Amino acid sequence: MTLRSIERRLGGRQPEVQAMVTDARGNAAAALADLRGLVRGVHPPVLAERGLADAVRTPAPAHPPAVEGTADLPGRAEVPAAACAYFSVSEALTNTAKYSGAERVRIRLRHAAGVMRITVPEDGGRYSR
Repeated sequence: MTLRSIERRLGGRQPEVQAMVTDARGNAAAALADLRGLVRGVHPPVLAERGLADAVRTPAPAHPPAVEGTADLPGRAEVPAAACAYFSVSEALTNTAKYSGAERVRIRLRHAAGVMRITVPEDGGRYSR
C-alpha cells in the first residue's frame, strides 16, 4: 500500500523513480503470493501421518502443565482446518505454560454439525475463569 501511495504521489513525475517503485510493488506482490502459498503448505508431518487428534497430543510433553486430550472427530479434518487447529492448540498450550500457572490442561476437539470446536481449559491458574 505504501508503494502504491508513492506511485500516486509521483503522478508521472520522475519516471525513473516511478518505474523503480512500480517494479518494487510488483516484486512485493509476487513475494507475498509466494509466502501465502508456502504458508498453506506448511504443516507438521504428524498431521499427515497420524491425524489431528494425535498431532495435538504430540507437543504436550514439552509443556510444564500435565496435558490430557479427548477428540470426537469423525474421520480426518481437511488439511487447512487440521493445520489451523494444530497451531491454535500449540499456541494455547504455549501461553498456558508461560502465563497461567496451571498444573493441568485438557485439550478437547469436537466436530458436530459441520463445526470443529477446540477448547483448552486449564485448572485454575492465574488467568482461568
